[in-house]
Amino acid sequence: MNGLIGLGGVLALLLVVGACIGAMDRRRFSWRWLMAAALLVAINDALLTGVYGLLPDVIGGSWNWQGKLLALAATLAIAASPLSDGVAAVSCCFRRQAV
Repeated sequence: MNGLIGLGGVLALLLVVGACIGAMDRRRFSWRWLMAAALLVAINDALLTGVYGLLPDVIGGSWNWQGKLLALAATLAIAASPLSDGVAAVSCCFRRQAV
């Protein structure tokens, strides 16, 4: 239960600070993106905690490798999804593009 209360506090802080900053520049502010950021924070937190103890601990250990791997997999899946700009827009490039 403490994890959910902590997540609620983090999300409330994110939304309040985001709304305050967005109020300064209303033309470039989008509530959809702020809500999407809050949803992504909630997904990441849920996966890090094993959906708050509902997922069985398959890997074991005391460092929560399973939660870290699940959160990383979700982050990579979201970055590669068609909803984002795709992998090319978020990947590292060692070649310099001609301007």
